[in-house]
Amino acid sequence: MPPYLAGFRALIVVRAMRSLTLSCSKLDAIVKFVQRLVSGIDRRDATYLANRAAMLDSLAEIDALHAHVVAGGGERQVVRLRERG
Repeated sequence: MPPYLAGFRALIVVRAMRSLTLSCSKLDAIVKFVQRLVSGIDRRDATYLANRAAMLDSLAEIDALHAHVVAGGGERQVVRLRERG
């Protein structure tokens, strides 16, 4: 199984198990129904690699913005918030 699909099947099983309304037979039916996705993407192609690099850069930027927000928006905003009480 390709590594990018390895967690997909486990994720569906975990979500199904968390639902208290599912019986074991329903859970078995869900797990058997899940099929592997076949992709025609060539992961060695230059276009794919360029798009992947751009997406990883975008995700890194989002992670940095998220960390900034979690930190309170910057030192000036944290001081302003603390002054408010």
